[in-house]
Amino acid sequence: MKKRFLLIALLSSTFILSSCSNPVNPNPPIDDPNGNQTELSFEIKIVGEGSVKAYLNGLEITPENFTENVETGDVITLVIQPNSGYILSNVLLNDTVLARNGSTYTFTVQEGKNILTVNFTEVTTNETDFSYEILNDNEVAITGFENSLSTMPNPVIIPDEATINGKTYKVTTLNSSVFSNQDIVGLKIGKNVTTINSQAFNGMRSLKEFIVDEENLSFKSLDGILYDYDETSLVKMPIAYKNKSVNIQEGTTDILDYAFNDCLNTTSVTLPEGLKSIGDYAFTDATNLSTINFPSTLESIGDYAFRNIHAIKNVVLDESLTHLGVGAFYQSSIESVTFPSSLKEIPLYSFYFCRSLETVTFNEGLEIIGEQSFISTSVTSLDFPNSLNTIDKSAFELCSYLINVQFNEGLETIGNFAFSRANNITSISLPASLTTIGYNPFSGITRLGYEDNFKVDSNNPNFEVIDGVLYTKGAERRLLCYPFGKIGTEYHIIDGTTYIDVDSFAYQNNVLEIYLPTSITDINSAFRVMYSEMDKKPSLTLYYAGTMEEFKKINLHGELGSWHEDTTLTNSEVICSDGALSVN
Repeated sequence: MKKRFLLIALLSSTFILSSCSNPVNPNPPIDDPNGNQTELSFEIKIVGEGSVKAYLNGLEITPENFTENVETGDVITLVIQPNSGYILSNVLLNDTVLARNGSTYTFTVQEGKNILTVNFTEVTTNETDFSYEILNDNEVAITGFENSLSTMPNPVIIPDEATINGKTYKVTTLNSSVFSNQDIVGLKIGKNVTTINSQAFNGMRSLKEFIVDEENLSFKSLDGILYDYDETSLVKMPIAYKNKSVNIQEGTTDILDYAFNDCLNTTSVTLPEGLKSIGDYAFTDATNLSTINFPSTLESIGDYAFRNIHAIKNVVLDESLTHLGVGAFYQSSIESVTFPSSLKEIPLYSFYFCRSLETVTFNEGLEIIGEQSFISTSVTSLDFPNSLNTIDKSAFELCSYLINVQFNEGLETIGNFAFSRANNITSISLPASLTTIGYNPFSGITRLGYEDNFKVDSNNPNFEVIDGVLYTKGAERRLLCYPFGKIGTEYHIIDGTTYIDVDSFAYQNNVLEIYLPTSITDINSAFRVMYSEMDKKPSLTLYYAGTMEEFKKINLHGELGSWHEDTTLTNSEVICSDGALSVN
């Protein structure tokens, strides 16, 4: 018997009804060819949350495209998908449970009523899904989570209490990495939670929102973002938050550690006036963040706060800022930065390997530029403020685009290797105020040593340049730097020199003969990394004015190894007044 079968149960290609039984009105009776009234109807009921797609002969059925006659006995295929946080319990045709056919369900059109019921069951969080650490007689911390079902609950609910060995404890604390790499979409914070480790939510790349129990007096959720109860501290932004642009709540004074860590979806953040601090790792690896403002009230930026940020190009720090954390912009792609006069120190690793950084503007008030703070950047010019007193170890090492450096009167210390291999610096003029120079801070600067371009202020009581070579002044003279560009294949160290410092001849490719006076007592790793180009392997000869026995009394084992360690020297020797010593 052929019947007309008009499907009206599917309102769209995907039919979704929410967590209650929702019948669709059945079709009215349809006349058969013999004039009999036969009720051939089809009805879908969905209990819970999910979607249903129906197919007839391989074609999806919708109100818009279903116009064909359907014979009793035709087979309809159903593709069923639970919503997040639900599982499919069963599918009933009238009162009969349908069996799954592979990944789908099928049923045969029957005479009369065809009532299809799809039952979805909400997945709930069990207390036993969590692991705990007892903190005291009344409290436990959650240390881990393992979903016991095939489908993740939505939301995952942190329990208020946990029973361990028959005793009930309040769940008050979330430890580090509790939900690491778990496919959690929503997370509800229980009423008793008072403490959340800053890394508790690491790796939750599917998390879209936080929910907080209304009785919780420590935390709140504002539009899915986790804040403290007073709404002054932003605790955590969900990594998969619904909006790419985020306006931080007015009244927020602190963005806590790791708050935006790994938020790849976030492209723009507006920080409110009144914000005082940005915590450690706060925006680390938020690699698509391209727009952020630094309000005039900001006082502190934490360690590695903007590490590995690639879309922000220009940073202007306001006058309220007094603290910049270690590695604050570590390996980011910023192109320019302006420092306020309120900032006294640029610390360790601040702009480490920021290879796109070309323009740096210092202001009066800055006192210290920390170790490796600008290593391997693309800065081209440096004009230091008069307030600067210390440039620390390797601060501008490997800055190969650096050409102009203006050292300020007031500078006291230049650390080890501070400008090493910044090979395009055209000249160096050291101020009278300079009191301390570390291990050859100017090694490998290819232009240094030409045309009298290496100078020390004549009023400096501690250092001088003699014949293009940097020495200390005084009775125990030290050789600090033999510049890379100095012309000549031999060099006579000045009489009275007692000490040849670490890497003082580093990267030197020209000099082949060095004459040592008998006043020498220490050669401190002085000839390391000479002739570093592999196609240049010359022989270095040291001529010592004293005897072989006197030479052996010289301390040849310095702080970074022996005097010739790590060189490509070959067949080198020391010629004393009474014979020769082989180096190798």
